[in-house]
Amino acid sequence: MKDPQSHFFAKLGRIVTPDAGRTEPAIWFHELRILRKLVPNERPDDPNEVRRVTLRRGLNIVWAPPEETEVSELYGDGLSGHASGKTLFCRILRYLLNEDNYGPKSLRDAVALKFDQGLWAIAEVFVSGEQWTVARPLAGGSHRFARKGESIDDILAIENPRGDYEDFLAAVTDATCGAVLAEAGGEIQFGWRYLLPWLTRDQESRFSGLTEWRSSLAESENPRTSASEQNELIKAVLGLLKAAEIHLRAKLHEAEETIRQCNEKLTSQIHEADKDYSKLVTALKKGGMKDFTGAESVTDLATRLKQRRDGITMFLDQADEDEALVQANTAWEDSVAARNRVEGQITQARKSLEDTQQAVAEQTSRYQRLQAEGMDNPACYEAGMCPKTLGYAYRKGCVTPPPGANLETEVNLGEILTKASELERLESKQKQELEALESQLEHLKSRVTTTHQAFEIEKKRVAKATREQRQWLRHLDTAKLVSKDAATSETTLASTRSLLLKAENVREEVKEPLAALRLDHADTERRLSNAFADIVRAAMGGKVEPSVKTTDRGFTLSVRRNAELSGAALETIKVLSFDLAALVLSIEGTGHHPRFLIHDGPREADLARLIYERFFLYARKLEESFDDPELVSFQYIITTTTAPPKDMQGEDRWLRMVLDTAQTS
Repeated sequence: MKDPQSHFFAKLGRIVTPDAGRTEPAIWFHELRILRKLVPNERPDDPNEVRRVTLRRGLNIVWAPPEETEVSELYGDGLSGHASGKTLFCRILRYLLNEDNYGPKSLRDAVALKFDQGLWAIAEVFVSGEQWTVARPLAGGSHRFARKGESIDDILAIENPRGDYEDFLAAVTDATCGAVLAEAGGEIQFGWRYLLPWLTRDQESRFSGLTEWRSSLAESENPRTSASEQNELIKAVLGLLKAAEIHLRAKLHEAEETIRQCNEKLTSQIHEADKDYSKLVTALKKGGMKDFTGAESVTDLATRLKQRRDGITMFLDQADEDEALVQANTAWEDSVAARNRVEGQITQARKSLEDTQQAVAEQTSRYQRLQAEGMDNPACYEAGMCPKTLGYAYRKGCVTPPPGANLETEVNLGEILTKASELERLESKQKQELEALESQLEHLKSRVTTTHQAFEIEKKRVAKATREQRQWLRHLDTAKLVSKDAATSETTLASTRSLLLKAENVREEVKEPLAALRLDHADTERRLSNAFADIVRAAMGGKVEPSVKTTDRGFTLSVRRNAELSGAALETIKVLSFDLAALVLSIEGTGHHPRFLIHDGPREADLARLIYERFFLYARKLEESFDDPELVSFQYIITTTTAPPKDMQGEDRWLRMVLDTAQTS
């Protein structure tokens, strides 16, 4: 017997009124065949045809019932309806709609091994009311193709059929995403490749979250979009997002991200700036500065530092010009210069003396050698036996000339003797001059010592008088280095604060226009929440309080009964209900959902059988909203291991395929 209260709530269920302008789904499958070759069947049991599935508008159930056994026993056969092909069936549909593959590599390799001669998936698909036949190879190296206006049988009658698959994709994109792309300003993230994962959730994602569309376990190469981008896509499809709002939300998200990053940096930057400012103040205090009134920034301190340093430098420059110090320094430098000059003169004098002494020795030695040869004998000279000059004697061969002797200019022995005497006199004079210079040098050395001592005394006097100022200057030099670090910290902090202020201003600027746009969507948001609530109540009963709240970042799905309910099963219910609510709004003429939806094996193991059955009943109720249940404007494909209601198990209408793991075929 039905619960009277449940029956009462059923009567209060939300009425769905289909939009008269939306007469069929934007895209829907009419028939799928799995063929070994693209040829007609020669007989009804032709092995060329591996599987044929006819689909319809409205609800389509693919059921893999568990094996019936009288007694549960260990090690018995049975997979309870799992591994029967439900997910592969869904993936093949996705594959025909341009997904990159139809399963993990291990599955594709197994198919290729079993069907090494080739295997095809070919389907009749209606797009905006026009029939297309699209085919893709599941094994073998053939290329995909699509043809408009022809059935599968028409294609199989053609030898080596071909057709541009890209034309089919263009038609699908225009039918399913054209309006969304127009309203969203043509952003690529609202195209068919990004919409397909939502319409055909992957079974491995387990319906665990609103934007959990694909699992990495499926090895599906779907576009890796963020949750934020996925939520924007859902909003755009539901008619809750326009191009202006997308632009404003992009600015808002960018501003909020900037605010977040700036706030993360500010704490450490403020600490660093305060630390560097304190270090600078400490260095300035050591430099003799005491009053910091009005110094609000490092720039102010740097200005005062420069003024202070310039003043001390000027004072020290003046101290270095002290008259007594300058005079003592001049006297010392003059005495050093005089000493250096005399030392140079002594060096030159010694060199000259050495040269003279060498010349004397050479002339004396030469005179003595020539005299020993008898060239200075008067008797020989008077007898005419000796030439008047050495040059003549050389030419006559009387005397062997020394190497390099000039026979034309050599003087006689008397001249050699005279020259030797002159050199000896020069030597004596140079010795006297050298002695005088050496005596003068000793005096100058003493003067250098005396004047240096006097200069050191004056220098110490001045240093003592300026000791404090010089210490200040050293600390100020350190402060100058510290001020560079402090200035960098202050500039970095100011830049972050400026960036934060600009981002906060942008956030405030976009809030008002976004709020205005939100008001435009208020009715759609209300209708979405009502549709969601109706579907959740249809599954869970009228005592729960479901709602959808649209936020800047996405959607908040809530189900309450005295308090917020949670759990894995409830998440599945919320996801299923939200998807169906989006479908319902499109049926009623709101939004741009293509009214095509696949749910592959929701987490029925977590759901009570009664609750799961109610989703089948709700889909049937949607069909009943139309005047002709066979000409509904949506297609909903759902796979299950849980039995549909008994009155929906007839294979003539809702139950489109039954899979059996016990049959290898």
